[in-house]
Amino acid sequence: LPTFRVELISPASEKQIQRAMPAPSHIMVEETPKLYEQTVAPYVQGLVGSGSLSWIDNIVTGKKEAERLLLDAQDYILNVDTKWKTHPDPRSVPKEQWKSHTKAIDDLYCLAIVKESGITSLRDLRA
Repeated sequence: LPTFRVELISPASEKQIQRAMPAPSHIMVEETPKLYEQTVAPYVQGLVGSGSLSWIDNIVTGKKEAERLLLDAQDYILNVDTKWKTHPDPRSVPKEQWKSHTKAIDDLYCLAIVKESGITSLRDLRA
């Protein structure tokens, strides 16, 4: 029998509804320095300035998702990503026992976040 995954959010905001809608077909865009300066950079700065990325600070500071923390290094953190569906429940299974879940280790899905708040895109990592 087929299985289905259902997520019910009620009441749902317009942003949540849009996120759940099927994505339009993809097109390839070649980003030039001019396109980045005129379009991408203002969009990214708008996101940063709006406060809608505060969830990142909450994860980095340990206010949220502390149970998913795998590594807290000087410059970055490494968390179990919520997309990692085969992992043991981080709220009830101690991290020491995660290694015994071989299926989970094979499917490991992580999220690394740099602690430097001024990094907003890969372009900020220029040497």
